[in-house]
Amino acid sequence: MTVPPLDQPLDRTADQAPNQPLDRRVRIGAVYTRSINLARDGNTPELVRAYLPTSRALQSLRQIADGLTKDAHNRALALIGPYGSGKSTLGLFAGALLAAPETELHQAATTVLDGADRDLSERFRSAVAGQRGYLRVTVNGIPDSLVRQLMLALAIAVEQAGLPPALQEELLGVAESGAPMDAVLKLVSRVQRAWAYAGGSGVLIELDELGKILEYESFHPQRREIHLLQLLAEHAQQASPTPLQVLVMLHQAFEHYSHRLGKQLRDEWQKVQGRFEANAFLEPAEQALRVVGAAFERDGALPAAVSAQLDRASATLTAEGALPLGLEAEKARQLFDRCYPLHPVTLLILPTLCQKVAQNERTLFSYLGSSEPYGLGERLGSVAWSPPSPAGGGAERLRLAPFWHAPEPAPARHYSLPRALRARWLPHVSGP
Repeated sequence: MTVPPLDQPLDRTADQAPNQPLDRRVRIGAVYTRSINLARDGNTPELVRAYLPTSRALQSLRQIADGLTKDAHNRALALIGPYGSGKSTLGLFAGALLAAPETELHQAATTVLDGADRDLSERFRSAVAGQRGYLRVTVNGIPDSLVRQLMLALAIAVEQAGLPPALQEELLGVAESGAPMDAVLKLVSRVQRAWAYAGGSGVLIELDELGKILEYESFHPQRREIHLLQLLAEHAQQASPTPLQVLVMLHQAFEHYSHRLGKQLRDEWQKVQGRFEANAFLEPAEQALRVVGAAFERDGALPAAVSAQLDRASATLTAEGALPLGLEAEKARQLFDRCYPLHPVTLLILPTLCQKVAQNERTLFSYLGSSEPYGLGERLGSVAWSPPSPAGGGAERLRLAPFWHAPEPAPARHYSLPRALRARWLPHVSGP
């Protein structure tokens, strides 16, 4: 059994030009196509409103919420997942949830979370109620000293929060490689106390792209700065009026960055990771498809003929067991409608293909928002709205063939499906 092609155009009103391109009616939300930089984007409510909490994200947020009390608790979490899997976006959303309750950022985040888990949202509201929220300290990893990057980030956060300038000067004075670890931890504690005195709820340290710092550390093992991560994780367990939360994001487990070190040092690195609760951060295909569906924007409804074809395609894919695990038939049908003009099989295969040959959601949304050759934006601009021809033809549709050229920039033109994917999907595709 094969999936029928989608040959009908969308409805055209009388004032639309016959050759009007698809991009006049179909768009990809811009917030989904940009990469996240925590330091740059931390105060952008539009990105928070567009966030769609997935199952992995909710699991991580619950772990963070467990540590929002002032009692002793493990508050060090490591998100470990491949490039482009959404770790930074979760970090941005978590920071917004812990912002001051009167801010637009916090209100946008809790409103989004209400739709996914109201009880969890209330836990974050309660944690910052009547206070200034968490002091957010963001480190975007670069090949540099961990001590220097952390102290610089703390100094920036102290300045932005209006805490005493003398504290900022002390932080800057220690922002150098080789600074004593005990001095660094004492300054972290002083920041916590100063923030408590200012009416704050806690301190959140987010280290994105930690792998870059770990790679730098592996070339300078004599400094032993990785032990600062262990000390921070242990410090975060302590009871405090302004508890410390530590969230790190990296692509691989710690030991993968220590391959050039001796066995003793590799064992020490593994011990440091043991101080963190580790979450494998890679969404199943069903969750990624939900995010894809949220990214599509369209003016007007589909015509009855296209809806009927989508009904048949959905029924065929369901009967053949071709839907991803966890995606119910009704939800799949809604996704096919929302993501038109992507062919249903193209839509279903996108997340898996991007995991196999590229950088997960980053590649997926680069394709969807790209106007480069073979990007979806370029295709939408070149495909016209046109009524069915008398001979029975129809409007162009975006099926598998155009997509093979798409995931990476223009020169990468010859992708093919891995054998397992080819065996699973191609029997359900009709036509070239």
